[in-house]
Amino acid sequence: MGKGLSDIFTGFFVDGPQGLGEGLAKGFADIGVLLHWGSEYIFSNLICWMHFMKNINKCFIYYLFDIIKLIAYSPFIFMKWICWELTSLDLTEWEDYIWKGIYYLDNDFKRYSGFYMFQYDYDVRQDCYNCKRLKVLALKKKSEQINYDFMERMPALLNKGGEKMKKGGDEFKAAFE
Repeated sequence: MGKGLSDIFTGFFVDGPQGLGEGLAKGFADIGVLLHWGSEYIFSNLICWMHFMKNINKCFIYYLFDIIKLIAYSPFIFMKWICWELTSLDLTEWEDYIWKGIYYLDNDFKRYSGFYMFQYDYDVRQDCYNCKRLKVLALKKKSEQINYDFMERMPALLNKGGEKMKKGGDEFKAAFE
């Protein structure tokens, strides 16, 4: 009976508050991390948007050219899709192999002519296409980690003394049986 009472009180007054403190600390820390990552996502995308808006007059012709290239390339994309639907043959590897060869020839072309045929120069890529920002996937992964903490770790911490109290209650009842 004494061991049962000891376990009940230890679970309630020692393990319970300790688990509650650890659980709440983890929860507040995770909320802070999520707020940090969310603000980083918003801020970095805002900076990139301003960067692209600043360069829109210089980059508009390249964006227009990309649209024209996409329209011209769309029949090949459509044929690749039809081939996949009819035969389940994925032509992506072949397509990648062909583009690798084109870029190889394009690099040789630049060496002799001074410009690329199928890709943009480094300055154009930096001004019009590249911007370092936090991606949605990174934010999603971080939120999944935090969700795991709230759904799995925190309940276990908050119920830390519960198992010991249940065991103590069973021992206390067994003394009277």
